[in-house]
Amino acid sequence: MNTLTETSSIKQIVDLATQEQNKPMRNLVITALSNTQTTVVAKALTTLGTKLTKNEITEIIYGLAINGAPTTDLIHELKKVYVAFPEEHVRAQTLLAIGSQL
Repeated sequence: MNTLTETSSIKQIVDLATQEQNKPMRNLVITALSNTQTTVVAKALTTLGTKLTKNEITEIIYGLAINGAPTTDLIHELKKVYVAFPEEHVRAQTLLAIGSQL
């Protein structure tokens, strides 16, 4: 799958989980996204910010810090996430994720 298709798929999954207001489905999606290794999740985070709570975003970033494959693309996308979210706890977790990739 190419990056554009993967990003679109992630957005569709999050849309489904948040649209139905189905708490178990929402939790499952957040857990799944936080266990991925791909940079596509970081890329999608900047556009999903309105659909997810800041705590959910922080949880996904935490997962990327642990599970993410350390690439320059991931670091670049995490920098975009840092700029996109002004909340202190999101930025702090993003900096930790970037640091763990270096």
